[in-house]
Amino acid sequence: MHATIKPAPGELIIAKNHDSALMGTFFEATLRGTDTDWVFMAGSETSGAILSTICHARDIGLQVTVLSDLLMDQDEEVHWLLVEGVFGKMGDVVTAKGWVDQLNAEAQNWGI
Repeated sequence: MHATIKPAPGELIIAKNHDSALMGTFFEATLRGTDTDWVFMAGSETSGAILSTICHARDIGLQVTVLSDLLMDQDEEVHWLLVEGVFGKMGDVVTAKGWVDQLNAEAQNWGI
């Protein structure tokens, strides 16, 4: 694993065997055990792992935010069809900067 993305000590590491990051892992149980109700999606294989994980997350009642500029797929046409046409029907689609700006605004509203 490249040093720039190496997990920090104590950071959760999940090995996945299916397209969905939730299927067949302890990640779903971890999310439920911490009362998590919202996930943020970034990664590769928009047409595989990302799509599958978003569908699974929605099926188990999680809200989803897709970070559109932090996704990729080998097939650019399918990638953009999903990002522009499908994911917005399944959750929020924002850029990473838009997400950070949104989090900062919410933190200010909470007085953090």
